[in-house]
Amino acid sequence: AQAASAMQAAQEDFAKKKSELEEKIAGLQSELASAEDKHKALTATALAALERKKDAEKAAALVALRAELKGEVDAAHRERDEHLENYAKERKLRKKIHNRLLEIQGNIRVLCRIRPILDVERRSGEDVDVTEVPNEEELYVQRDQ
Repeated sequence: AQAASAMQAAQEDFAKKKSELEEKIAGLQSELASAEDKHKALTATALAALERKKDAEKAAALVALRAELKGEVDAAHRERDEHLENYAKERKLRKKIHNRLLEIQGNIRVLCRIRPILDVERRSGEDVDVTEVPNEEELYVQRDQ
């Protein structure tokens, strides 16, 4: 009888410890699941922060590249303007020298005035413009073939 009661006490103690351990395991599993959720959240946050950092670096690089390209475009515009100015000066000088050469050879100049098309010509259908003025020094007149 004593052995049976000792056995039953041991079984009850074993069941009690088993129950305590199962509760402890359930608590630890709950803590593990919570820790895994926190880990996932922290990982997602860290990845998002890393993406934001990469995006910010890309944006900064784009801003720097845009500023560099704007500087190059501005320099090209300045160079173009300088060349256009030099071209205008050289053209004016060439015209002056050409006129001086003509004066030395004897002034033979051809002046031409182009009359605008009259309303009478427009109404009659004879308003064909046969002139073309590509620049201030040249005039082309089309002939009937």
